[in-house]
Amino acid sequence: MQTIVKIPGMHCEGCVNLIKDVSMEEPGVQNIEIDLDTKIVTLEHDDTFDMADWKDGIEILDDAYKVVKA
Repeated sequence: MQTIVKIPGMHCEGCVNLIKDVSMEEPGVQNIEIDLDTKIVTLEHDDTFDMADWKDGIEILDDAYKVVKA
């Protein structure tokens, strides 16, 4: 399965790496691609993936990170 969202608060490669690291620890996530220019995040995951849990985990990392629909 695939979920595509946007995180407008990302501003550097450090942000990208942090979000990738945290995302890969989330149960069900198989792969993540992030385009820093467009702020688009593409998650590949199985049906055990909990979007609400992932969103909460990302948004707690930085006040600027707000997960929104792409």
